[in-house]
Amino acid sequence: MKFSISQKWLVALIAIVLPALLLLMAAILGSGVCIIMTIMFWIALAMIVVFIPYYKEKPDH
Repeated sequence: MKFSISQKWLVALIAIVLPALLLLMAAILGSGVCIIMTIMFWIALAMIVVFIPYYKEKPDH
């Protein structure tokens, strides 16, 4: 099964778009470092969760 982010629009929304918008709002509104680091951690964790199944399905060469 090939992974296509266009097939999983809700995952893309939750993993990429929503945290990016929150990060932008936090930067504009001058939020604390803890909030910004939490959103960045969310983005990193979501990318790991989204892309690990894709790399496990690739054959080893």
